[in-house]
Amino acid sequence: MTDESNPHSNVSTEERKAAEVAEQAAAKETPVEETPIQAVSNTEVKANPVDPEADAALVEDDKEEGKPDDGEAPLDTQAWGDTNSEVGNSVLRLIQNAGGTPEQAKALLFDAVRDNDMSKIDKAELTNLVGESNATIIMSGAASYATEIAAKNVEIAKTVNEAVGGSENWEAIQNWSDNSDLPDAEKAEYNELLSAGGAKARFAATELLNKYNADSGNTQITDTNRVDPDVDTTTQSEAITAREYYKRMAMANRKGQDTTAIKAARAKGRKLGI
Repeated sequence: MTDESNPHSNVSTEERKAAEVAEQAAAKETPVEETPIQAVSNTEVKANPVDPEADAALVEDDKEEGKPDDGEAPLDTQAWGDTNSEVGNSVLRLIQNAGGTPEQAKALLFDAVRDNDMSKIDKAELTNLVGESNATIIMSGAASYATEIAAKNVEIAKTVNEAVGGSENWEAIQNWSDNSDLPDAEKAEYNELLSAGGAKARFAATELLNKYNADSGNTQITDTNRVDPDVDTTTQSEAITAREYYKRMAMANRKGQDTTAIKAARAKGRKLGI
């Protein structure tokens, strides 16, 4: 016979005791009070107005202090330097984050980028260093960066030559500067300005021209308004592309060879639209 008024009449003594303990524990629990969300008064809104620009600045600060959007560590420009190119820096950052060193990056990429010739990259060694997918990205980035540099150098050369009265004058100034007693720090400063192109390059070229003319051992350059005429290529049989031009110029400069024929061949290439 069961006692219907007692819910524990059909359970064992152990089960009944356990249920009693649970009921006692539940009775002791402190109920959680839910705090309703308080509406902000107009007075508080006026006292603390929203400043979208300040919020945006905080977000930007967080971005700068943190990692790039892809989650990878930013380029350590103290160790790797700054190419002044988004593409160039991204190439270096990939190598950095793959565990490479600046020395390895230079050994693998410097000649190829300088000569705008990606065949000079040891792809097998690059793949071994950074992995196949990264190597493919780096090869593409290095090619883009080399093209960017080549185009920029053409503009810098044009700017500098116009500032000093022609390529022959600039060549004389460069030769003098390389062998002058100008402090290394000053030479580095001029090189930085020249590499920047535009007005900075023009300023540096003019300053170097003035220093060249101030040296009593030099024949002064006074005809700085002369514009070099187009190279007469009517007797030239060869026309070369820009890529071939930079390749040959790099090799000639390393060997100290005359570059007149190379420049003439490129001039003809430009006239032919190649």
